Amino acid sequence: MGKQLLLLSVPKGFEVDDVLPSMLQYEIDGLIVTSAVLSSRMRDILHNRNTRVVLFNRSVDDFSINSVCCENRSASMEVAALLVAAGHRRIALIGGRPDTSTHRERSAGFQDELRRHGVQIIGEQFGENTYGGGYRAAINLLSGPTPPDAIFCIADVMALGALDAARFGLGLKVPRDVSIVGFDDIPSAAWPAYDLTTFRQPIEAMVGRSLSLLFDPADFPPAAIRIPGELIIRGSTNIGPATA
Repeated sequence: MGKQLLLLSVPKGFEVDDVLPSMLQYEIDGLIVTSAVLSSRMRDILHNRNTRVVLFNRSVDDFSINSVCCENRSASMEVAALLVAAGHRRIALIGGRPDTSTHRERSAGFQDELRRHGVQIIGEQFGENTYGGGYRAAINLLSGPTPPDAIFCIADVMALGALDAARFGLGLKVPRDVSIVGFDDIPSAAWPAYDLTTFRQPIEAMVGRSLSLLFDPADFPPAAIRIPGELIIRGSTNIGPATA
């Protein structure tokens, strides 16, 4: 298609706003942003330059910019319904970064569905979307006076940390003592060592729609695309095959 790709990584501790000015020096025609946050100021700059932008796995509340995401809200509602149907009532949440759309949508959908069944989360920790953050968050939740019997982590990387915290940090049995659910279905979630129940994001479909929005020359209004995923049941929940 005569296109050239420029990949720009955002260093730890920085936001996309910090590095976009450098990228704009290259007179780019389009931009896919996978970073957590894009400020309204930077959106305005890109709009004024007529630069086509697609947020991947992120969204903005006012739909002023193209975005492609999983159906985060309904997906998390499905996770909540799964845990309630399995008999869990002491349910906790490990979130990522509260200023991101993925955290807000997954947390809101999960808690709304729990409330529909008369259940409130008994604790919430933020794991910063890292393995270590998930590990520490799970230790805090499971060491309390009323430990949860189920934990939903809004990203698999934190769920892996939570699993190891429960099993190796506290000597608990998963899922006998606590069920753990993640979100994303990263490759390591299916490893026998984790066997993580999770919600699979439709990554290939999301990539395809993102490229279509980026390269389509038609002057459509910004689109907020939400694509359904799939709940994957594995052994980290007490409705799947038991793990040691």
